[in-house]
Amino acid sequence: MAHYMIEASHDPAQCMQMLDQYADESRKLLEAAEFGCKSGVHTAWATVEASSEDEARMMLPMSQRNSARVVRVEKMTPEAIRQMHMAA
Repeated sequence: MAHYMIEASHDPAQCMQMLDQYADESRKLLEAAEFGCKSGVHTAWATVEASSEDEARMMLPMSQRNSARVVRVEKMTPEAIRQMHMAA
């Protein structure tokens, strides 16, 4: 399994609607998510384990699957990052 960072934004008017959709369709993601709404940044972030980007995206409520950003993430040492850039 790989780790994916999910970033899903909404506007203030959609906040309660999104909360209800997460509660109905994506309870596991809701429990993993951290929200910036209280700070005025209406975005949810969560790190999840999934076998693919598509599987991670399917964890989102249907209304956010096309607009959310889903990125595979991994811990890397500074040396590994340097080597990656040198090889490119």
